[in-house]
Amino acid sequence: TRYRNFPKYSILAILANKLSYQLTNIIISMIYSVSTLGFYSHVQRVLGLPASLIGTSIGRVFFHEANKEKQRTGKAIKTWKKTMRKLVLIGVPIFGLLYLTVESLFAFVFGEPWRIAGEYAEIIIPFFFVQFMVSSISSIETIMEKQNLDLLFNIVILVGSMVIIVVSSAFSFKIFLINWAIVISLLYVIYGFVLMKMAEGKI
Repeated sequence: TRYRNFPKYSILAILANKLSYQLTNIIISMIYSVSTLGFYSHVQRVLGLPASLIGTSIGRVFFHEANKEKQRTGKAIKTWKKTMRKLVLIGVPIFGLLYLTVESLFAFVFGEPWRIAGEYAEIIIPFFFVQFMVSSISSIETIMEKQNLDLLFNIVILVGSMVIIVVSSAFSFKIFLINWAIVISLLYVIYGFVLMKMAEGKI
C-alpha cells in the first residue's frame, strides 16, 4: 500500500514534463516560425548535453550515497550538501565558459547562419545551469518517498511555460526566451530549496 501510488506519480510527472516541452515547441512554431523552432530545438539539444552526460553520472552516485545515509539517519542532507558543492565546482566553469563563448562557438561549429542560435543559447544558459544543479539531486524525491511533489513541480512548470508563452506572444522571440528563462529558473531554484528540506527530513 505504501508504494502503490509511486509509479502513478512518476508516470504522470514524466508526462507533464514531456508535455511542457512538446507544447512549448508547438506554440513557438505557431507564434513565431518553424525556422525559429529549429534554432531553439538545436540549442536545447546542445545545452542539454552536460546535464545528460555529467549530471546523470553524478545523480547516480548521489542516489546511492543519499539512500545509504537515509537508511542510517533518516536524512540525506550531508550527501546533498556534498553533491551540491561538487555540482557547483563542475557546473560553474562549464556553463560560465559556455556563456562567454557560445554565440561565436555556434557560428564557428555550425556556420555563420547559426549565430542566432548562439544568441538564444546565451539567454537560456543560466536556466540550464540551474536545471543541471537541481535535476542531478532530484532523486531525493524517490529516496524520501515524495514523488507527489515531483508531479506537482512538473505541473507548475507546464502551466508556467504556457502562461509565459501566451503573455510573451506579442513580443519578439528573444523577449519570450528572457521571460521564460527567468521564471522557470526561479521555479527550479524554489524546488531546489524544497529538495534540500526533503534531504533534511523536514518535508
